[in-house]
Amino acid sequence: MNVPRLLAGIIVLPLALSAARAEPPGPYYRTTLGLTAGWGAPYGWGLDVGRFFSDKLEATVGGGLAASGLKAGAGARYFLLPQRNTSPYFGLNAVYSGRLRDQTASFSNDVHYDVRPSAVLHLRSGLRWQSDRVGFLGTLGYGVRLSGYPIRFREPAEGQAGPRPETVRMARAFAPGGLEISFGMSIGLGPRR
Repeated sequence: MNVPRLLAGIIVLPLALSAARAEPPGPYYRTTLGLTAGWGAPYGWGLDVGRFFSDKLEATVGGGLAASGLKAGAGARYFLLPQRNTSPYFGLNAVYSGRLRDQTASFSNDVHYDVRPSAVLHLRSGLRWQSDRVGFLGTLGYGVRLSGYPIRFREPAEGQAGPRPETVRMARAFAPGGLEISFGMSIGLGPRR
């Protein structure tokens, strides 16, 4: 019995097995540039930059334009199956929406309203599919307003009635927060993770 070979085998065999079990790098890139759009999307029609800090956790910062004004914020996505081309994920975004003044619906002689700045926490879940360098994301979520209701109707002018129901519904529909149905495209920058 050759003891040095036996000891070498005991040391090398576990290393070889762990190397064989190690999965190849996942399909996602360490750094990404994202384009997003959709109803209630955290950054509206916007851009974000993402960076993976672990195999499953990606942090993002971004900004964009929505019907409620300019938006900017930061967030994170946690991927459940990061080694696969298609992975479900859960996300969280904290977003600040800017101010819009003197808005009105397209009805003549209607009361104007302002959209005040607001903070929104987006709770999200979705699916990411990654081809080579370009990935696509579909997301459903909900934005919780942290700073109160942002729509403030102005006092009606003399002889003018209060805001029409259509105007109130439209202002509520485009206010920050609420239901999210969004789509995104993720472009890989640099090396894979």
